Amino acid sequence: MGLRHWLLAGAVALLALPGVGRGDVINLLTNGSSGSAAADLGGTFLVRQIDEQPTGSGKIHSFLRVSAANQDSVKGYNTDARPLQYDENTSPTFTRNLKLVDIPTVLIGGVLYREFALDINQLASDSLLSLNQIQIFQTNSATLSGSSLLQAEAAGKSAVIDFSSGASQVFRMSGLGASNAGDAGSNRDEIVMDYNLNHGSGSGDMALYVRDALFNTGMTYVSLFSQFGDPPGNNNNNDGYEEWFVFEGGLPPGGIQAAPAPAGLVLACFGGMLTAGYGWRRSRKTVIAA
Repeated sequence: MGLRHWLLAGAVALLALPGVGRGDVINLLTNGSSGSAAADLGGTFLVRQIDEQPTGSGKIHSFLRVSAANQDSVKGYNTDARPLQYDENTSPTFTRNLKLVDIPTVLIGGVLYREFALDINQLASDSLLSLNQIQIFQTNSATLSGSSLLQAEAAGKSAVIDFSSGASQVFRMSGLGASNAGDAGSNRDEIVMDYNLNHGSGSGDMALYVRDALFNTGMTYVSLFSQFGDPPGNNNNNDGYEEWFVFEGGLPPGGIQAAPAPAGLVLACFGGMLTAGYGWRRSRKTVIAA
């Protein structure tokens, strides 16, 4: 087989590989499972299932708790501002400001990430929960408020918020839905978790890793918005609260691996190889002909 045929065959094989695509569903349904996807804003992020019990005085720092009785979908963001806007718990112990310096960093595959942790609560008889949206903003105000709901959760659409001023968005897992002009190709990712894998409330269920390079050290506070349930995921909120926290010093090592290169990136690199290989053949032919 000639060089060109070998390269073309390799490119076809790469096209068949699963990769980080649009609308990924990450299933964290076994102990220690992990996954990655390409965020709508902020590049590749990592998640892993955790079943540690990182309890202890002063070790867990809760910053956002969302819950609502008789609602299949819940959402909210952390701030010291009152009144709150969505389904946030009003206690300043559980919904409060979060400083960038208090978010631990973790080195994975030579890349530095900021680590966030999540504890979910579901009925044991109906234990799966969909996490459809994560947005992260930076601000210099502990009392960030006044978000606008750019898109409400609906079938095929994750909730998307924004602030008219005072905040800079650094990460967004899922984008606007197909009905929004110019956003037909936006990612809409979903993370599915199983409450029955953990040890009950307070033990943690998921760790989220977002690239540290996205954050501006000149901005003091971080606000995280999230939305759970059905719609748009397939697994509704049915019991208790969902709580985000950071663990002092970072969570115990969990064996998560560096994210694989997205299929598009691999194909781009392979395209470069193809071009280089074709150029090499042409130059070789010229030398032989001479």
